[in-house]
Amino acid sequence: MPYELLCSLQFALYGGCWALAAWLIPEERPALLHWAANGLLQTLAGLVAMQALAQNQLPPVPCLMAALLGAGLSVRGIDCFLHGQARFDRTGLLLGLPALATLAALDIALPAGPERMRWQGLAYTVGMASLLLLYGWHCWPALRRHQGRVVAIVVLAPQWVTGLAAVLSLWPRLTMDAEHMALMREGSRLPGAIASLVTAGVFNLSYLVLLMARLLGRLREHARTDHVTGVLNRRAIEDALQAAWERHRRKGTALAVVVLDVDHFKQINDRFGHTAGDAVLAGVGACLQQQIRPYDHLGRWGGEEFLLVLHDQLGDSAVRTCERLRTALSQATAALPGGPVTASLGLALAQAGDESAMALVQRADAAMYRAKGAGRNRVCSDDVPAVLAA
Repeated sequence: MPYELLCSLQFALYGGCWALAAWLIPEERPALLHWAANGLLQTLAGLVAMQALAQNQLPPVPCLMAALLGAGLSVRGIDCFLHGQARFDRTGLLLGLPALATLAALDIALPAGPERMRWQGLAYTVGMASLLLLYGWHCWPALRRHQGRVVAIVVLAPQWVTGLAAVLSLWPRLTMDAEHMALMREGSRLPGAIASLVTAGVFNLSYLVLLMARLLGRLREHARTDHVTGVLNRRAIEDALQAAWERHRRKGTALAVVVLDVDHFKQINDRFGHTAGDAVLAGVGACLQQQIRPYDHLGRWGGEEFLLVLHDQLGDSAVRTCERLRTALSQATAALPGGPVTASLGLALAQAGDESAMALVQRADAAMYRAKGAGRNRVCSDDVPAVLAA
């Protein structure tokens, strides 16, 4: 079997797998379709190139253009994957179009022979190296931020290595005479095919790593998120509470816990239905999430109850935070069914006598029930006997 046919079959397999993945994972379809298109173009390029390479000739210009376009789509897919849309198309056009135009112009301007092959090979190599290196440079910050340094290196290293290898091959292409170029081309068919197989495998494996990291992150997020409200679920907020409690015990930092219960929530469900009730809970969760600090935690404790874990908050500061939450909630939910929605909040501050984090929650829960008994829509602190009126 010709080496190029084996490479083409490999690219066809990759393209088909990415096309299937695009059908199965619609959320990532733009990027996956780019990678599938690269597989198709590289397959066509390999099939067309077989005869020319067998005769020790440079593949025809349409073949080189297809391979270059496929590489551009491949790295553009990473751009789409990271940003939801291609943000660096200007870079791709500035690098890809001149290379394509140069290939076409050389095919017209120069007669068939070693010189045309030399300069077309140079144009193709410069275009390919530029696309790989520049797209990798552009995508590095976002990839490192969203997926971590290790995944970023795994994904982009094949681009950088291939691009640098292409740059290093420019000098021999410029200095070798036609006879040595022909000998090198003939002797490099098998090593080139092996390099193509390995490079294609590494490229597609890196894209698979990127996709798996995204899917695993999404699974972890779903496992920690309440599907109705979008805030932490019961298990995740318990973990956050325990971590905050251990930090409080270890470092002596202030810690406050708030139990918030939506007032008259059963009436909302009875009057408007459970779908409207879910919309109210989602609105409450979104409002509270916007109001708390990035390092505080909010979770759905159960039913219409929410638990807030506030770090480094002393008595007066915690009370003011609760009042701000109560006021913001009433204002933000005015347009919801049964709105404006109000809530009763119970606040408890960590004390030396607390035996566990759950003891702190129990005190906050008791304070919340006192707020309800005093007329609802107010804050009651476990450490302040008087109920803070709305």
